[in-house]
Amino acid sequence: MQEIDKVDIKQAIELLEYLQLRMQAKPSDGIIGLGSIDYKVAEECANLYLRGYGKYIIFTGNCGKGTKGIITQTEAENFTNIAIQKGVPKEVIYLEKNATNTYENYLYSDDLIKRNSLEDKSLIVLGKPYQERRSYAISRKFFENRKVYITSPTITKNGLVEYYKDNQNTNLFDIISEIVAEIYIIENAPKLHLQIYQEVPENIKSIYKKMIEKGFNKYILKPQDIKEVVLKIESKVGKL
Repeated sequence: MQEIDKVDIKQAIELLEYLQLRMQAKPSDGIIGLGSIDYKVAEECANLYLRGYGKYIIFTGNCGKGTKGIITQTEAENFTNIAIQKGVPKEVIYLEKNATNTYENYLYSDDLIKRNSLEDKSLIVLGKPYQERRSYAISRKFFENRKVYITSPTITKNGLVEYYKDNQNTNLFDIISEIVAEIYIIENAPKLHLQIYQEVPENIKSIYKKMIEKGFNKYILKPQDIKEVVLKIESKVGKL
């Protein structure tokens, strides 16, 4: 596995600072938890619900690249168990167990909302700390008529290692590799109309290239992978 040094961590934190939007969530109709290996997402969804920030929670996710073969349930079921343990009533939780990427998280959650006639004028969408910018870009593409607050569990500046150290299901190399892959997606997905365009500053592009050269390219999508995502989405919503 790639050796992690202080420079790697420093540069990953710089990318993370760009990827976070730090929106202030406000009380909304519902809360959507994007499934992943990060159990703190489920905990924060529960915290927001218990503080009156939503009338229901949707947990969305089958198993994606970070959880396949690691957890025995779907991401949605895993998050549901965590939320119930935190005190959230089971009857206010809706499960979407088919999504395998963030685009599907949004599209399948939209289907679930419509099927269950849930109030949805305003939504809090909660995912991993480094997922915020991409989640926002997707929300403006597929949830454009809703008020959406994009947020994530709190991670302090320079707190990357501390945040993940107690998660036994992942490791720092994979986390940094995912952070690097976010930059690739932000630059390339808008070209395929998967999300809105967002400018990537030159210093972030430079760090991204250096991290790729150092070997943090584990989660960089291949062109065929992206094409498959597009075709799958277009089969559901039509031409993007």
